[in-house]
Amino acid sequence: MKYSYFEGIVDSDLPLPELRQRPDTDVASLAIAAGVLDESLDVAFRHEWRDVSDQLQLYVGYAEEGWMLEFAGVGFMVDPGLKRIVYSPDPGMAASTVRHLVLDQVLPRVLGHAGALVLHASAVQLETGVVVVLVGKSGDGKSTLAAAAAASGARLIADDCVLLRARDGDDGDDGDIDCVSNYCGLRLFPDSLAALDVPLEATSTFAGS
Repeated sequence: MKYSYFEGIVDSDLPLPELRQRPDTDVASLAIAAGVLDESLDVAFRHEWRDVSDQLQLYVGYAEEGWMLEFAGVGFMVDPGLKRIVYSPDPGMAASTVRHLVLDQVLPRVLGHAGALVLHASAVQLETGVVVVLVGKSGDGKSTLAAAAAASGARLIADDCVLLRARDGDDGDDGDIDCVSNYCGLRLFPDSLAALDVPLEATSTFAGS
């Protein structure tokens, strides 16, 4: 299936219902497919990310065959030309978790590596037209603040990641910044839902083990 993602088109064998579907005739610039990662590759360590409890959440390395991203339970290989992503989840891993990692972790990193300015952030548009981008570490409350703003009349633009693009036009708006959404949705913990008085029956599980 083909989908819009930010300003591009991806062809994915993993269903991505959060994204807008595109006609099969559209040309995709990036393919996403399940596969088996070669564990014998000579991968050079580049970066790792640990949570507040010092648990390893993400390992990034590079081999001649491409970039390797390993999360707990699933690995991704991105080819050097940034045209193809192969994912290999552990048996029993929820498809919703793989989907979350593709949408909010892997694709933003691919776009960033290609030169786009992609922020780990939530964004809302106020009634005045001003867009507020909320940037912070995981767990700082970006999504909760965005949800509270949306409940008060703001328009939700994006949660978890946004793309910023400098506007370059002939109508006097040079220097302005466009905030581009990947998809419109919010991921909230149960305590945030309770604080915002959102009933659990009005929600669905997005990522699970």
